[in-house]
Amino acid sequence: MCILLKSPRGRPSFGFLSLWANVMLEYTLEEARTLLQKNITQAKEASDVVDEDLGFLRDQTTTTEVSMARVYNWNVKRRLETKKLASSGESGEASV
Repeated sequence: MCILLKSPRGRPSFGFLSLWANVMLEYTLEEARTLLQKNITQAKEASDVVDEDLGFLRDQTTTTEVSMARVYNWNVKRRLETKKLASSGESGEASV
């Protein structure tokens, strides 16, 4: 947001706020101050919500990574057991 204050002499009595592309509105200083304070408050509240959401996503990512590691380890263990059974089956047939 761009702010332009203009006054013929001395202290400015009004200002212009550029709100978005090619849009500029004239406000009294008090109105501009109120609008900017409201925008700052809303931005801080939105930032707090985003921080909470990021914390939740971090927790979910950690949970997902742990679950994936458990599934991977289970699969490794299952393959080793399958290999042991296959090798013991082959050696058992050869000895008969």
